[in-house]
Amino acid sequence: MDHRAHVYKGSPPNHCVCDQALRQLPNGEWGIIFMTGGKHEPELENHIAICRSVNEGATWSPPETVLRFEDRACLLSEVIVHGEQIHIMGVSHLGRFED
Repeated sequence: MDHRAHVYKGSPPNHCVCDQALRQLPNGEWGIIFMTGGKHEPELENHIAICRSVNEGATWSPPETVLRFEDRACLLSEVIVHGEQIHIMGVSHLGRFED
């Protein structure tokens, strides 16, 4: 069945939203894991967050921070759910295009 839902709209201070992955979590919830933070990418405020749904996407939780650094930005690379484990892989950077 096709379904559309507006899960998370970037808003100050987290305008940027990209690199999303939808996965069914070990407890049966759905999770959308994504990069957010700052006004654009790359930016030091870039971090990884998750929104969860307990009703197959009908409604979604507010975002929860998954990975955030004080002095580095990070972005989502991959999400693997295997058995009872969730592996969220990210890449960190200095918040700017490297010279």
